[in-house]
Amino acid sequence: MRVLVIAPHPDDEILGIGGTIARLSAEGHEVYAAIVTKALESMFTRELIETGREQAVRADRILGVKQTIFPDIFPAAMVDTIPHADVNAGIRKLIVEIDPELLFIPFIG
Repeated sequence: MRVLVIAPHPDDEILGIGGTIARLSAEGHEVYAAIVTKALESMFTRELIETGREQAVRADRILGVKQTIFPDIFPAAMVDTIPHADVNAGIRKLIVEIDPELLFIPFIG
């Protein structure tokens, strides 16, 4: 089974469903993690951004994630400024590309 985990920021996939990711991977399922925001260099240093991404990939690998994807769809801490249609289109593109049988998304509450 192909699984897609959509996370707003690096580590959200771990904090949200890390145990589930590890279980699904151990069972032989292909788990993909998509970190859909990118920190802006006007708010964070390039080094901090790169370190965060490297750490996310390492943590995901420990849990068995097949691939961590950084589509850079939305600016971090500013998703609420993006029109909903654009948010939907960006997420839809990921879903079409990965074609998951199981999808995990953040819960608004």
